[in-house]
Amino acid sequence: MYPVFETIRIENGQAMRLEWHRQRMQRSALTMGFEAELVGAIPLQELSKQVADTGRWKLRVDYGPAGWTYRLSPYRLQPLHRLFVVNDDSLQYPFKFSDRSSLEKFNTRLSEGSDVLFVRDGLLTDTVYANVLLWDGSRWHTPATPLLEGTHRAQLLAQGKVQASAIRLQDLEHFERITLISAMLDPGEREMPAGRIEKAPFLP
Repeated sequence: MYPVFETIRIENGQAMRLEWHRQRMQRSALTMGFEAELVGAIPLQELSKQVADTGRWKLRVDYGPAGWTYRLSPYRLQPLHRLFVVNDDSLQYPFKFSDRSSLEKFNTRLSEGSDVLFVRDGLLTDTVYANVLLWDGSRWHTPATPLLEGTHRAQLLAQGKVQASAIRLQDLEHFERITLISAMLDPGEREMPAGRIEKAPFLP
């Protein structure tokens, strides 16, 4: 019923990056062929006021031609212990589709604290739930060809805090650290040495 969704972070009572989220929702609506006015009618600011004014909360808004719905939940930050490379040239996830089975099928084989780093056409993209940043000793880089252009990533690029670069798997030796970012994650909250990235053990 709702083909796409948006995840918005609420931190200590404040909704984060609302304008970035709204812009992406409008682009999704226009590209997918339903009324962008529907997105403008979703009261994101009002919805975000329904949680406590302390802690980190996740506001998920599912929307589509049939309308929209939402749910709020407290966010639990998980550490990052292991990151596994998966090569899949067929992966496509240009919008926040509600159907994430093509990505999440890999998570069923991982223990808590682990994630998958997808490589498509030889280039680093994203993990299952996050964009990535890599530190080369002087500045942060993010893959120029992500599966999904995240709102946090877009903000950091606009602010000049990160650089979009074509990063191949063999380029990982030039980076010191990798950190995951998303609407819910800040740089450094899920981070590990880039040299510890492994090949997925469940693939040939």
